[in-house]
Amino acid sequence: MLKEFYALLHGDYADALKRFGTEARLEKYLFKFLADTSFSDLRAALEQQDTEVALRAAHSLKGTSRLLGLVNLGTVSETLERALHNAQSADLPFLLLQTQTEYVRTVSAIHSLQASIEGQPEPNR
Repeated sequence: MLKEFYALLHGDYADALKRFGTEARLEKYLFKFLADTSFSDLRAALEQQDTEVALRAAHSLKGTSRLLGLVNLGTVSETLERALHNAQSADLPFLLLQTQTEYVRTVSAIHSLQASIEGQPEPNR
């Protein structure tokens, strides 16, 4: 089930499993990702035009995503982080949309995985 999750997201299952050691541990941290506030912090900081906080939040989102083998989310987060670092404000709305799209896709897939593992229906979206 976990391999299929990573295949769906074009993630790096082997790297994530190597990093966490067991599927149970990897699942535990994937589910903890649902409580991570990096993305909401990023959006709030961009709305407040607080580049420093947005940069830290994008960096955190990138790092956590990469740690968990969530390659696509890590990649779009890195691109957004780089744009923030280089003050490329014209690119930010598009890059935020890309990041949000991948974030929502990832969170949705984690919820589905969690529901499958726990044998419960998926939450309403």
